[in-house]
Amino acid sequence: MDTAENTKKNPWLIAVIPLALISLGILISQFFRATEAPVTKESVFSIWVAEAEIAPVGKNNNRWDKDRSAPDPGALVTWQDQVVLETVVAKDSLIARWDPVAISLGDVVLNKGGISTSSVKRIARIKNTREGNFSVALFDEDIIGRDFIGGWNIPTGQLRPGLLELKSGESLRKIVLAITMDDNLDMPVEVFTPKGAVYLDTPPKVMMETMERWAEEAKEEIGKLGETVGKGINQLGKDVGESIGKLGDRVGKEKDRLKKTLKESGEKAGSKIRESLEKLLPDQE
Repeated sequence: MDTAENTKKNPWLIAVIPLALISLGILISQFFRATEAPVTKESVFSIWVAEAEIAPVGKNNNRWDKDRSAPDPGALVTWQDQVVLETVVAKDSLIARWDPVAISLGDVVLNKGGISTSSVKRIARIKNTREGNFSVALFDEDIIGRDFIGGWNIPTGQLRPGLLELKSGESLRKIVLAITMDDNLDMPVEVFTPKGAVYLDTPPKVMMETMERWAEEAKEEIGKLGETVGKGINQLGKDVGESIGKLGDRVGKEKDRLKKTLKESGEKAGSKIRESLEKLLPDQE
């Protein structure tokens, strides 16, 4: 009875208690939430290519592929004259997106079926040096190599956690880099545009060397494919020749058997005809 009367006298308690519990939960979560470390000269950034938009035609208004399909873009990131990231290829894409973790067939083959977290991370790690630049560029994968689409040269001093976005009116219309601290792979939210970024019409030296290596590898693969096809054709010709020879033998044997059968059939038929005639025409004295 007293409880009911107190409840009627203090109806605000019904609303205040849930609000107090919610506020307490928020305070606790804020207390235990890990705060992001401040950016220092020793900070290491994790960078991955999150998105890229490519013009429907390349230079001289040429289609990317002869079959009029969209390009097959892949990205490279270089820092201190080294390739620090090579993404997987996004097939037939004018707007391509990549995840910080991806597994390719090469990962399985090269690791002999064993996959680790480090082998499937598609991220570049760059230290927060106040001087120097890093580069990111896109390439269209082709049978005989990869064609340069476009890229950017970006000051490392402009790096900070967030979505680094750059736009142009060139072949590479837009690129978005996700940047986090250390090994945090949560997608950032804040978008920013760095100062001092320069669009690349041609690939930097280290990327050019990588393109030449790709071309050599493509030539080797085409050569191996040609050898395989040549061997297959030779084997096919050999098999066809053997089959024709066997068929000729079978035809010859069937021909001989048919001649023999006809001869035997003719002899049997002649004997029966003579027997019939002898019955019909008895010998005359």
